[in-house]
Amino acid sequence: MSEKNGAALQTALAHFQAVRERDMDAAAALTSEEVVLKAPTGESTGKAGLQGFWSRFLVHTSELRLLAAYGDDEGALLLQEATTTPDVVMTFAEHLTVTDGEITAATYVFDPRAFNAARAAEAQAAAKS
Repeated sequence: MSEKNGAALQTALAHFQAVRERDMDAAAALTSEEVVLKAPTGESTGKAGLQGFWSRFLVHTSELRLLAAYGDDEGALLLQEATTTPDVVMTFAEHLTVTDGEITAATYVFDPRAFNAARAAEAQAAAKS
């Protein structure tokens, strides 16, 4: 269930699609050089910080799904679900602020314990190989 109105929401949805397809160049094209990232794993500033966040996340993610998206011309809120390896499902929220078609702020809310458990299980499986 998504409401698809507003310029910021359209940018957020395009960014989600790029990330889901692992097209980091397309995702970066929608991001400001000075973007501010806030997440349970830490804070950073700059396009490279946001790309690094997603790159580290996607290494352990087999599927990314959009559950809901709401927004207007200034911001968007996306509720997503990720399946991490090995098969841990994690739900998280992403709030993006968009100015002149570029993401200028990204805030993520999730419980990092699910992601850490998936990484630990993956490391354990690799150690047994």
